Amino acid sequence: MNFIWPSLLWLLALVPLLMLFYVWLIARRKKAALAYANLAIVRGAMGPAQRFRRHLPAVLFLGAITLMIGAISRPSCSNPSSR
Repeated sequence: MNFIWPSLLWLLALVPLLMLFYVWLIARRKKAALAYANLAIVRGAMGPAQRFRRHLPAVLFLGAITLMIGAISRPSCSNPSSR
């Protein structure tokens, strides 16, 4: 597989930066929440499925960004007979 615009693949380096930014935001939010509420009660009420579901939109967003970056780099088939 070749790319018509391979120079745009450098944008994939932004995906880990977006993940780090998300982790930083979550940590920042936890510190603010710890100052104002008792999280032990909230964690007991949430359950394990809620913890995963809370991060699902961010995971889907990062996956969509990755696929879009791959699409804008215009992948092409180098061998016309393999179509």
